[in-house]
Amino acid sequence: MKDALLKLWAANYYNTDFKASGISSDNFISGNIGSGAARGSTWRATHNSLVSVHGTERDYIKISLSNSWDNLHNNVDSSQDLAFYGTTSAIIEKMIKIALGDDVGQEFFDYLRQHADALPLQDGKRTARNADGTPAMKYYCFDENGLAWVCDEAGNRSNQRFPEHDAMPEWWQQATETAKTRVYGDRIMEDSKIGVGNGIETLDLTNWQNRMTNYGKRFSISNDGVIEIYR
Repeated sequence: MKDALLKLWAANYYNTDFKASGISSDNFISGNIGSGAARGSTWRATHNSLVSVHGTERDYIKISLSNSWDNLHNNVDSSQDLAFYGTTSAIIEKMIKIALGDDVGQEFFDYLRQHADALPLQDGKRTARNADGTPAMKYYCFDENGLAWVCDEAGNRSNQRFPEHDAMPEWWQQATETAKTRVYGDRIMEDSKIGVGNGIETLDLTNWQNRMTNYGKRFSISNDGVIEIYR
């Protein structure tokens, strides 16, 4: 099972921060989306671990699923992140089937998918796009006193202030000339509908307690996303 999961992760993660061979012991593996912000995106990842697998004296194996799902592509900006979240549920399906067996795994994944796909998108913000699909930006630069002004990408200053980016006095005193004279940019955010993940925390799992895998071991699933397969 460990080898199957590692091969799955290695074949499907774009993020070079992901280490498919991230094994901390003989009975523990973890697939990481990456620490901090998803690459090229203004959306900060809240689930750094897509799945981890480990065994204890009581358990044969325990799998912790994150809240990741395809609907999170509404929350990201870069082409890499959009591609990643466009295939997330397919990766989760394969992981669940590796853990529970093809038939039982498919049954649970279909149940999770029905629940996740019915979750409404929520009000939020995402980066506005230009006509060519690039992120819409608002640029600013500083005057000699550290006050911020709207400018173009080349640094041509307008007569419009950008006071929320005025330099802090302590920073301005210590800043290099390059930092004082460079052009800075903010992505322009717009109202949008954003995804909420797979919502496993609200899934009714009454019928997923003390079930049997395809290979004859009992398992239970909890609302914190843990699949416990017993010895």
